[in-house]
Amino acid sequence: MKRIKRTIILVLTLMFPLIVEAAGSASISASGSVENGNNVTATITLKNVAAWNLKANGSGATSGCSIHEVGDSGNGNNTTKYFKITCKATKVGTITFSYSGDVTSSDGSNTNISGSKKVNVVNPREKSSNNNLKSLEIEGYTLTPEFNKDVLEYVVELPADATKIKINANKEDGYSSLEGTGEKEVQEGENRLEITVTSETGKSKIYVVVANVKDSNPITREIAGQTLTVIKRASSLSKPDNFEESTITIEETKIPAFYNEITNTTLIGLKDETGTANLYIYDKSNDSYIKYQALTSTVITIITKEPKEIPKNYQQVTLNLEENTYQAYQSSKNKEYYLIYGVDVKTGTENWYSYHKTDNTLQVYNIQELNS
Repeated sequence: MKRIKRTIILVLTLMFPLIVEAAGSASISASGSVENGNNVTATITLKNVAAWNLKANGSGATSGCSIHEVGDSGNGNNTTKYFKITCKATKVGTITFSYSGDVTSSDGSNTNISGSKKVNVVNPREKSSNNNLKSLEIEGYTLTPEFNKDVLEYVVELPADATKIKINANKEDGYSSLEGTGEKEVQEGENRLEITVTSETGKSKIYVVVANVKDSNPITREIAGQTLTVIKRASSLSKPDNFEESTITIEETKIPAFYNEITNTTLIGLKDETGTANLYIYDKSNDSYIKYQALTSTVITIITKEPKEIPKNYQQVTLNLEENTYQAYQSSKNKEYYLIYGVDVKTGTENWYSYHKTDNTLQVYNIQELNS
C-alpha cells in the first residue's frame, strides 16, 4: 500500500486589541444637605475630553453662585476636568445645581451632556452644650474612683520612680474640644493634672487627676502660713538666667539647686499643696527660705531684697508685672518711676534701682539724690 504523507500547517493568527477612544462624559456630585446661611459646593467632572462647552449654575434657595475650574488630570488629549459651583444658602428649601453643553474627545466624537443635583437647605443645627468626657484612664494605673462623667476629680497612686504618666481620654460629643491628654511629667508628692472639655457653645468642664508619686521621706517647710515641699528632681525645675546647676543637702538628702557665684545666692524648688512650684532663696545658715523674684529690664537682672529702711518721702506700693508682684516704693512727685531694692546678678551690686514701667528700663539709683 502506498503511503500518503500529509503535512499539517498550523497558521497562528496574532490578535491585537482594537483601541477605541472612550467618548466624553460628565457627572455632578454634592452633599445631600446644607445649613441655611452656609456655602455648599457641587463638583462637575468631565472625563475623556479634548474640548468642551459647559454651562452651569445653581438656583433655588440661594442668593447667587460662582463657578470655577479647579484642576485636571490625564494627558493632553483625553483629559479629566473638574469644575466647582459654590452657592450660599439663604433660606430653607432646595438648591438645584445643573449643567449642560457638549464635550469632544480626541477622536472628534461629540457628546451632549446635561445633569443636575439637588441639595436640601435645612435650618441650622442647634450647637451642642455637651462638655462631658466619655472615658478617662491613666495608662498602666487604676483611677479612684472608677470613671464617671459626672465625677470631676480622681486619684492615681504612683511608685516613687514614676517620672511620667500618659492620660488617655475621649470626649462624649464630637463637636466639643479636648485639652490636657497625652504624656505628662510628674514629681514627688501630689500632682494636679487638668483635662478640659469645652462644648461647642464654649462652656468648659475641668476634670482633675491627682497623681500621687510616693515619697517615703518628704521634706516640708512652713513658709508664710503654707506647707511647702522641697522638690527633689532637677527635671521638675527650670534654670534661671545667670545661675548654674548645683546640689545641696537638706536633711541628709541631696537636693537640686541653682547657684549664682557673684551674689552667693542658692535657689531651690518648693511646691505647695496644689503642686505649684516656685524657686526660693535658700540660706543654709539659718534654714530660711525667701521666694525668689527676679526683675529683668533690657540690660539688668536683679534679685529683689528687703530694704533695711524705706527711702525718705517714698511710700510702699505693689508693682504688678505680668504674673508677678514686687515690693516697690514711689514718690508722690513722680508716678512713672518705682524704686526697688535688690542685687545685680552679674555684678553683685546691692543697691536701690529705679524702674520705669512703660519703657521696662532698670538702672542704679543715685544714692545721694535719694538721701537728699
